[in-house]
Amino acid sequence: MKTGEIEVEVGEIIILNESKTPPFTIEDQTDGGDDLRMKYRYLDIFDKNLIVYEYVDDEFSVSLFFDTNLNKLIAQEIKQIELGRELSIYYKDFKETNNSMLHTSSKIVVNDGKNLINLYMSTNSTDTSDEILFPFEIPNNYRKIKF
Repeated sequence: MKTGEIEVEVGEIIILNESKTPPFTIEDQTDGGDDLRMKYRYLDIFDKNLIVYEYVDDEFSVSLFFDTNLNKLIAQEIKQIELGRELSIYYKDFKETNNSMLHTSSKIVVNDGKNLINLYMSTNSTDTSDEILFPFEIPNNYRKIKF
């Protein structure tokens, strides 16, 4: 198409890696429902300023997903590589309680290699008079991956 601007003529295209079309548009106001967005939560979270801490050995991998904009842990995944087993926890919707941010809904996905279990949990109310503390440090043997 001639535009009068800079024009480039392509002589050859090499596709290095094909990818599937995402199941919904990756943006805040998306066409995917909540169930679809929770199923493919990893697509939704890559839109944010994300840091992943990961530990991998021959038998399993553990990943912790942090959203640095929200300063929150938003997902955890544990996978037994050879057995095809997986436990994933996705945190959604946060509420401030006693100066701490707690998630009010989450999805737990368990795959034992044969069966897939999706568990949705929602917290309607929180009532505590005590300060909630979750001391946490990233273990030394985890590597940091920033997207």
